[in-house]
Amino acid sequence: MTVILAALNWFVTSPIGRALGLIAAALAGVAIIFFKGKSAGREAERRKASERTLREVKRYRNVQERNRRLSDGELRDRLRKWSSR
Repeated sequence: MTVILAALNWFVTSPIGRALGLIAAALAGVAIIFFKGKSAGREAERRKASERTLREVKRYRNVQERNRRLSDGELRDRLRKWSSR
């Protein structure tokens, strides 16, 4: 325990210890900013993918609703038209 306190005292009182402390703090800050930025980028990608999926689901539901309202003959004609492309 006294060794830890002595080392801590050296870091606080010694100019070299303070310089090393500042360097360590700067490196820790850079690491935090770097990893936080990577995390934010991944979150943005997930959000975009989720929005794309929701758009596709909505489009699919709209097509299904439109097809449900058509009569059998009209639906058959539309499907024939799309399958011939």
